[in-house]
Amino acid sequence: YNRKDCCSERLDNAEVFVDDEPCGNITVQEDVLVYPITCGIIGSSVKIQVSNEYLTLCEVEVIGHEVDMRNAEVTINKAKALSKTKKAGKKLSITCNLQLTNMELSDDSDPNNVSWYKVSPDGVATKLTNGRSLKIRKKKSSYTLTFKKPRANDSGLYRCKFEQDGVEAETDVSINIA
Repeated sequence: YNRKDCCSERLDNAEVFVDDEPCGNITVQEDVLVYPITCGIIGSSVKIQVSNEYLTLCEVEVIGHEVDMRNAEVTINKAKALSKTKKAGKKLSITCNLQLTNMELSDDSDPNNVSWYKVSPDGVATKLTNGRSLKIRKKKSSYTLTFKKPRANDSGLYRCKFEQDGVEAETDVSINIA
């Protein structure tokens, strides 16, 4: 909001920044008091500056909304090599790496931070658990699904999925065992 009583020209050519990123300029017009600037920039601070000696503002209103900057990414180690046919009966491991941005795990040592699924041809995902033929383990930010002695019926699509506090990420890998 510009001044009404005098000195309105002081706001002319003012530059608006969000976290030091240019957002817009103000060009003073006669009888105009409000100069809305729409940015679309994500940031935490707003700066208004002029090149002349004085800047007089009666009121500044900043309208924004909170942006969730948390993110998770899961990737399969050596996915290309896993796409080649594997020999039945020979131990096979699939490792999923988890990369988090702006968030932390509630329990870093929990191997269940990432879940493993076998996805059927009709798209139904069945959660896998540790058992006689499968072992799920965690080491640093990697989650490994190991088949002790895989069989041909273990062939198929496998999914590594992270889901915590409203943040989700998943990736699939197909294996063929003969």
